[in-house]
Amino acid sequence: MLETGVWGTRGEENRIFGVKPFRYLQMLLGTLWDKRWAVGFSEVLQHENYPDVKIKVTVTDGGSIETHAGMFDDTLHLTLDVYNEKEPISKYFYNYTDCGTKEYWFAKGVGIVRFKCTWGKSLDSDALLTEYRVIAYDDEMLPIHIGNRWRYEEQNLTNEGYIARRDYKIISGMSGRYLLADHQMFTFRGDVSAYDTFKAELAK
Repeated sequence: MLETGVWGTRGEENRIFGVKPFRYLQMLLGTLWDKRWAVGFSEVLQHENYPDVKIKVTVTDGGSIETHAGMFDDTLHLTLDVYNEKEPISKYFYNYTDCGTKEYWFAKGVGIVRFKCTWGKSLDSDALLTEYRVIAYDDEMLPIHIGNRWRYEEQNLTNEGYIARRDYKIISGMSGRYLLADHQMFTFRGDVSAYDTFKAELAK
Protein backbone atom coordinates (compact mmCIF):
# COMPACT_ATOMS: atom_id res chain seq x y z
CA MET A 1 0.00 0.00 0.00
CA LEU A 2 1.38 3.40 -1.01
CA GLU A 3 1.62 5.89 1.84
CA THR A 4 1.78 9.52 0.75
CA GLY A 5 1.75 11.12 4.21
CA VAL A 6 -0.77 13.09 6.20
CA TRP A 7 -3.20 15.38 4.43
CA GLY A 8 -2.32 19.05 4.53
CA THR A 9 -5.06 21.37 5.71
CA ARG A 10 -6.18 24.51 3.95
CA GLY A 11 -6.92 26.49 7.11
CA GLU A 12 -3.33 26.93 8.30
CA GLU A 13 -1.32 26.13 5.16
CA ASN A 14 -3.43 28.27 2.91
CA ARG A 15 -0.95 28.70 0.06
CA ILE A 16 -2.37 25.67 -1.75
CA PHE A 17 -5.60 27.63 -2.13
CA GLY A 18 -3.89 29.91 -4.65
CA VAL A 19 -3.16 27.13 -7.15
CA LYS A 20 -6.32 27.53 -9.22
CA PRO A 21 -5.31 29.16 -12.51
CA PHE A 22 -8.38 28.15 -14.51
CA ARG A 23 -10.88 29.01 -11.79
CA TYR A 24 -9.54 32.51 -11.15
CA LEU A 25 -9.61 33.38 -14.86
CA GLN A 26 -13.25 32.36 -15.02
CA MET A 27 -14.18 34.11 -11.77
CA LEU A 28 -12.41 37.40 -12.43
CA LEU A 29 -12.58 37.71 -16.23
CA GLY A 30 -15.31 35.28 -17.27
CA THR A 31 -13.06 33.61 -19.83
CA LEU A 32 -10.00 31.37 -20.10
CA TRP A 33 -8.55 33.23 -23.07
CA ASP A 34 -9.26 36.48 -24.87
CA LYS A 35 -7.91 36.99 -28.39
CA ARG A 36 -7.22 40.65 -27.50
CA TRP A 37 -4.50 39.60 -25.07
CA ALA A 38 -1.29 40.61 -26.79
CA VAL A 39 1.84 42.45 -25.64
CA GLY A 40 0.84 46.00 -24.73
CA PHE A 41 -2.81 45.23 -23.91
CA SER A 42 -4.17 46.98 -20.82
CA GLU A 43 -7.62 47.65 -19.37
CA VAL A 44 -9.33 48.21 -16.04
CA LEU A 45 -12.51 46.29 -15.32
CA GLN A 46 -15.20 46.65 -12.68
CA HIS A 47 -15.60 43.56 -10.50
CA GLU A 48 -19.10 42.26 -11.16
CA ASN A 49 -19.85 41.49 -7.50
CA TYR A 50 -18.05 44.26 -5.58
CA PRO A 51 -18.60 47.93 -6.57
CA ASP A 52 -15.38 49.22 -5.00
CA VAL A 53 -13.14 46.55 -6.51
CA LYS A 54 -11.30 47.00 -9.81
CA ILE A 55 -9.34 44.51 -11.91
CA LYS A 56 -6.40 45.89 -13.88
CA VAL A 57 -5.44 43.59 -16.76
CA THR A 58 -2.05 43.97 -18.44
CA VAL A 59 -0.17 41.81 -20.94
CA THR A 60 3.61 41.88 -21.41
CA ASP A 61 6.30 39.72 -22.98
CA GLY A 62 6.81 36.75 -20.66
CA GLY A 63 10.12 35.62 -22.15
CA SER A 64 11.28 32.05 -21.57
CA ILE A 65 9.90 29.95 -18.72
CA GLU A 66 11.66 26.80 -17.54
CA THR A 67 9.46 24.17 -15.91
CA HIS A 68 9.65 20.46 -15.12
CA ALA A 69 7.61 19.93 -18.29
CA GLY A 70 10.18 21.71 -20.47
CA MET A 71 11.41 25.12 -21.57
CA PHE A 72 8.82 27.40 -23.13
CA ASP A 73 9.88 30.41 -25.19
CA ASP A 74 8.02 33.55 -26.28
CA THR A 75 5.41 33.32 -23.52
CA LEU A 76 2.75 35.92 -22.82
CA HIS A 77 2.59 37.32 -19.28
CA LEU A 78 -0.94 38.20 -18.15
CA THR A 79 -1.23 40.10 -14.86
CA LEU A 80 -4.43 40.70 -12.91
CA ASP A 81 -4.15 43.35 -10.19
CA VAL A 82 -7.29 43.25 -8.05
CA TYR A 83 -7.63 46.21 -5.71
CA ASN A 84 -10.14 48.20 -3.71
CA GLU A 85 -10.36 51.88 -4.61
CA LYS A 86 -11.54 52.95 -1.14
CA GLU A 87 -9.38 50.79 1.11
CA PRO A 88 -5.78 49.59 0.61
CA ILE A 89 -6.76 46.13 1.80
CA SER A 90 -10.32 44.88 1.66
CA LYS A 91 -11.48 41.48 2.85
CA TYR A 92 -13.98 40.81 0.12
CA PHE A 93 -13.13 37.39 -1.28
CA TYR A 94 -15.32 34.91 0.64
CA ASN A 95 -15.07 37.49 3.46
CA TYR A 96 -11.62 36.14 4.22
CA THR A 97 -8.96 36.74 1.62
CA ASP A 98 -7.67 40.17 0.66
CA CYS A 99 -7.11 41.63 -2.79
CA GLY A 100 -3.91 40.88 -4.64
CA THR A 101 -2.17 39.94 -7.86
CA LYS A 102 -2.42 36.90 -10.11
CA GLU A 103 0.09 36.29 -12.88
CA TYR A 104 -0.13 33.87 -15.79
CA TRP A 105 2.45 32.79 -18.37
CA PHE A 106 0.92 31.32 -21.55
CA ALA A 107 2.87 29.29 -24.12
CA LYS A 108 1.63 28.67 -27.66
CA GLY A 109 0.20 25.24 -28.19
CA VAL A 110 0.38 24.39 -24.47
CA GLY A 111 -1.56 26.85 -22.31
CA ILE A 112 -0.66 28.10 -18.84
CA VAL A 113 2.89 27.07 -17.92
CA ARG A 114 3.29 29.16 -14.76
CA PHE A 115 0.84 30.78 -12.35
CA LYS A 116 1.72 33.06 -9.41
CA CYS A 117 -0.79 34.16 -6.80
CA THR A 118 0.02 36.84 -4.21
CA TRP A 119 -3.27 37.41 -2.45
CA GLY A 120 -3.80 39.13 0.87
CA LYS A 121 -1.58 38.15 3.77
CA SER A 122 -1.67 34.38 3.45
CA LEU A 123 -1.60 33.30 -0.20
CA ASP A 124 1.81 33.32 -1.86
CA SER A 125 2.03 30.51 -4.37
CA ASP A 126 4.13 29.84 -7.45
CA ALA A 127 2.85 26.94 -9.54
CA LEU A 128 4.75 25.45 -12.48
CA LEU A 129 3.57 23.05 -15.15
CA THR A 130 5.07 19.60 -14.53
CA GLU A 131 3.17 17.39 -16.99
CA TYR A 132 0.78 17.95 -19.87
CA ARG A 133 -0.86 16.26 -22.81
CA VAL A 134 -2.35 18.71 -25.26
CA ILE A 135 -3.82 18.76 -28.74
CA ALA A 136 -3.60 22.25 -30.23
CA TYR A 137 -4.51 23.83 -33.55
CA ASP A 138 -2.76 26.81 -35.15
CA ASP A 139 -1.20 28.97 -32.42
CA GLU A 140 -3.74 28.48 -29.63
CA MET A 141 -2.49 30.02 -26.38
CA LEU A 142 -4.90 27.96 -24.28
CA PRO A 143 -6.01 24.89 -26.25
CA ILE A 144 -9.36 23.62 -24.97
CA HIS A 145 -10.03 20.22 -26.55
CA ILE A 146 -11.36 16.95 -25.13
CA GLY A 147 -8.55 14.93 -23.54
CA ASN A 148 -6.19 17.83 -22.93
CA ARG A 149 -4.70 17.78 -19.44
CA TRP A 150 -2.28 19.80 -17.32
CA ARG A 151 -0.57 19.17 -13.97
CA TYR A 152 0.85 21.95 -11.78
CA GLU A 153 2.95 21.79 -8.62
CA GLU A 154 3.29 24.65 -6.15
CA GLN A 155 7.02 25.24 -5.68
CA ASN A 156 7.13 26.77 -2.20
CA LEU A 157 5.22 23.92 -0.55
CA THR A 158 7.03 21.30 -2.64
CA ASN A 159 10.34 22.61 -1.30
CA GLU A 160 8.98 22.23 2.24
CA GLY A 161 8.24 18.53 1.82
CA TYR A 162 4.66 18.53 0.53
CA ILE A 163 2.96 17.08 -2.48
CA ALA A 164 1.14 20.24 -3.56
CA ARG A 165 -0.38 19.39 -6.90
CA ARG A 166 -3.35 20.34 -9.04
CA ASP A 167 -4.57 18.48 -12.13
CA TYR A 168 -6.92 19.70 -14.87
CA LYS A 169 -8.48 17.68 -17.68
CA ILE A 170 -11.05 18.41 -20.38
CA ILE A 171 -13.57 15.59 -19.95
CA SER A 172 -16.17 16.35 -22.59
CA GLY A 173 -17.54 19.15 -24.69
CA MET A 174 -20.08 20.17 -27.29
CA SER A 175 -21.02 23.41 -29.09
CA GLY A 176 -18.29 25.43 -27.41
CA ARG A 177 -19.11 24.28 -23.86
CA TYR A 178 -16.68 21.99 -22.05
CA LEU A 179 -16.55 20.03 -18.80
CA LEU A 180 -13.26 20.77 -17.02
CA ALA A 181 -12.38 18.38 -14.19
CA ASP A 182 -9.82 19.30 -11.56
CA HIS A 183 -8.19 17.39 -8.73
CA GLN A 184 -5.99 18.58 -5.87
CA MET A 185 -3.45 16.59 -3.89
CA PHE A 186 -2.02 18.20 -0.76
CA THR A 187 -0.07 15.90 1.55
CA PHE A 188 2.96 16.20 3.81
CA ARG A 189 5.71 13.66 3.05
CA GLY A 190 7.88 14.25 6.11
CA ASP A 191 7.90 12.94 9.67
CA VAL A 192 4.36 12.71 11.03
CA SER A 193 5.29 13.55 14.63
CA ALA A 194 7.12 16.68 13.47
CA TYR A 195 4.08 17.65 11.45
CA ASP A 196 1.79 17.17 14.45
CA THR A 197 4.08 19.41 16.49
CA PHE A 198 3.97 22.03 13.75
CA LYS A 199 0.16 21.93 13.65
CA ALA A 200 -0.05 22.17 17.44
CA GLU A 201 2.09 25.33 17.35
CA LEU A 202 -0.21 26.87 14.75
CA ALA A 203 -3.20 26.28 16.99
CA LYS A 204 -1.76 28.29 19.89
